[in-house]
Amino acid sequence: MGLIQMLFGARAPRAIYPMTVQLNAKILPTDRARIFQRPLSAALEAAELGKSEDGGTQTSREGEIQCVDLEVDLYENTEQAREFVKRTVEMLGAPKGSKLRISRDDVRPIGISEGLGVYLIAADPSGEVRANDAPTFVADELGRLLEGEGQVAGRWEGPSGTALYMYGSSFAEMQRRIADFLATHPLCHKCRVVQIA
Repeated sequence: MGLIQMLFGARAPRAIYPMTVQLNAKILPTDRARIFQRPLSAALEAAELGKSEDGGTQTSREGEIQCVDLEVDLYENTEQAREFVKRTVEMLGAPKGSKLRISRDDVRPIGISEGLGVYLIAADPSGEVRANDAPTFVADELGRLLEGEGQVAGRWEGPSGTALYMYGSSFAEMQRRIADFLATHPLCHKCRVVQIA
């Protein structure tokens, strides 16, 4: 029996080829794990290609999430394995502007979903502070209006209000579906709509 087998048993340790998936998604770590990390890791393990773990979160000076990372350990250093990661995260909804960081010199663009942010101000037209559950009501209604086209995937409580982040196949279609609600509901008075992916 060789030294490696004596130290590690009959099976030698797997070679690991690390890479990072940087997602252009404004989502909390719990949502990152639910939407991307756990499904990606399950797919990699089922294909015996590797595993995925949660990575980091990059934020702006104000604390708004800018992007999130997934750490991936591949068991083989092949284009097929990297393409598997790309296809899987895009199937899970990776937004445009996301990246595969294979090495310092090998960074590849990925992503197919588009993103829409709705920034609600903290006060209603009369100047009174909104109820704490107001953003939740708005998020639920936007989710209903986007059903089949997109989803509300993230939320951020900023210094001047709440941001709701939606991802789907088309920014224009998501904007069209929610336009009447945003224009007419008092809780959305003076809100901003921004394309985020």
